[in-house]
Amino acid sequence: MWKENRGAGISIVVLDSGVNVEHPDLAAHTFEGISVVEDRDGFRVTEGFADTLGHGTAVTGILKRLVPEADIFAVKVFHEELSTSLERLLYAMEYVLHNIDCHILHLSLGVVQDSEIKRLRSLCESLTAKGVLIVSAFDNDGAVSYPAAFSEVIGVDASQTCKGDHEFEFVEGSLVNLKAKGTSQRLAWVQPTYIFRAGASFAAAYATAAVAKLRQGGLTEREEILAELQQEAVKVFPARTVRETSGKFPVREAVIFPFNKEMHSVARFQDLLGFTLRGVYDTKYSGQVGQPISKVLRQPVPDDHVIQNLDQLNWHDSWDALILGHVELLSDKVGVDYIETLLQLCIEHRKNLYCYDGLGRYEELVQEARARGLSVFYPEVSAEEVPPNRFGKLRKIGKPVLGIFGTSSQQGKFTLQLNLRRRFLRDGYAVGQLGTEPSALLYGFDEVYPMGYNSTVDVMAYQAVTVLNEMMWRIEDGDPDIILVGSQSGTVPYDTGNLRRFTYPAINFLLGTQPDAYILCVNVEDDLGYIRRSVQVLENLGTGKVIGLGVFPLRKQFIPWAGVKMNPGQSSDLLAFKETLHAELGLSAFVMNDEEELESLYQRVLEFYS
Repeated sequence: MWKENRGAGISIVVLDSGVNVEHPDLAAHTFEGISVVEDRDGFRVTEGFADTLGHGTAVTGILKRLVPEADIFAVKVFHEELSTSLERLLYAMEYVLHNIDCHILHLSLGVVQDSEIKRLRSLCESLTAKGVLIVSAFDNDGAVSYPAAFSEVIGVDASQTCKGDHEFEFVEGSLVNLKAKGTSQRLAWVQPTYIFRAGASFAAAYATAAVAKLRQGGLTEREEILAELQQEAVKVFPARTVRETSGKFPVREAVIFPFNKEMHSVARFQDLLGFTLRGVYDTKYSGQVGQPISKVLRQPVPDDHVIQNLDQLNWHDSWDALILGHVELLSDKVGVDYIETLLQLCIEHRKNLYCYDGLGRYEELVQEARARGLSVFYPEVSAEEVPPNRFGKLRKIGKPVLGIFGTSSQQGKFTLQLNLRRRFLRDGYAVGQLGTEPSALLYGFDEVYPMGYNSTVDVMAYQAVTVLNEMMWRIEDGDPDIILVGSQSGTVPYDTGNLRRFTYPAINFLLGTQPDAYILCVNVEDDLGYIRRSVQVLENLGTGKVIGLGVFPLRKQFIPWAGVKMNPGQSSDLLAFKETLHAELGLSAFVMNDEEELESLYQRVLEFYS
């Protein structure tokens, strides 16, 4: 039985703090090793690997107790403290790749974020191709860490229930592969001679010992070793299918309906669309049919379409996609189920459909359309998108993240995101972007988390953070220069008298995206104390800094019989408000419909990150 193997003929390289070869538990064994040191000329290898910290001795002690006949080669990368640079780690792994023949590489260490993680991945791939099995511990603080999370590596986390040397919990469909004995235990050390410690570092040593025993028994591949350990596991965390969503929607030429608030940006930012806008349509009851969109928007637009009656839409024209905005209220008023009607027409005339509203009630029609080779998309986030078996682990994002947050709804946050995107692209930056408007993907955003009006997000709070974190990682994996994220509505509750006042979605969004800089959008009529609280919440609940305020240029007036009415703010009032914000909060404010001020805000962002 493999558990009785003692590691004969197996060589293990341990990257750690070296070994205390005079320790009573290790003195009878022979070790080889090196140190990776740094001087003015860079990194180099020296003789000697004496451990002054104890960590490497603890790991080696576990290995020598379980596989005493294995050959252990120590590579010392920790010196004064249990911390090292990724550059030193990469140098050490490169040295192992080219200079040391081994069966197993053990790393009770890792990194949580760095721009060189792809190089680390490449080294793991090269070592695996050479036939080296890599075992790595996950971060003790609970974050996703590397190389443990790589698919080439056996990633090990600490178990609170495994007590025996050969007890493992097996994890299916996760970044984590195994959980092993990681509770407080007596370990060989330097000073004192023994110590009680817990952590994934030591859990990984038990996994490496098991891998060595199985390797001695003839198993050479990562997958077959994991399969054997799964059969022997004291517990298996079962996998769950995760729905993969694509940030791409195939469209060359599109028409849009209806021309309501959510569609205005499509007309105003046609230069950011990945397709040609062929027509703008609305109902004959809207009062807008026959008007140029520039007249409705009260500003010039790149291609000034005349709004047409939906009943006159030519389904035989060359356009290939219908962009269908929010129509729930319109359907109720007119007495027509626009989603069902237009989805049926798309199927009949072979047109793709991008819908802002959820299509869960129309699943049969959606499946019929897809069966005919048509693309039907609506943004949705459900429990099916939540990565399974993460044990709370989140990825730390290394790219700059700029967050657009606000004090209320209807204050131009999405327009500001598009204006910033336009400027970054103009200057040649690679932009990653996560939007919360259902239309986000139309402008080239990478991910959409539709938490705004008529939201199709259906996950618990902790699941929301996990999903958002995974979206951020997918964006970062595309190697952008900066990531832009934009929230919805307000960030801080106005009062606590009703659950509907609580801003759970915005808080979840903040925690899931973790911006390192914020632009807070404010209204002229906002109470100064409320703005101050919003700034404080962003800076204290998150880890970023508010670097500027975006002033919504319209003053909101609530009329009981008509709802909220927008009136243009007087330039003198806007100037006075900006001066008050700067005097009271020490923050520069920028009016969001002024091109010069938008450019100044953009330059403020560049200045912060440079």
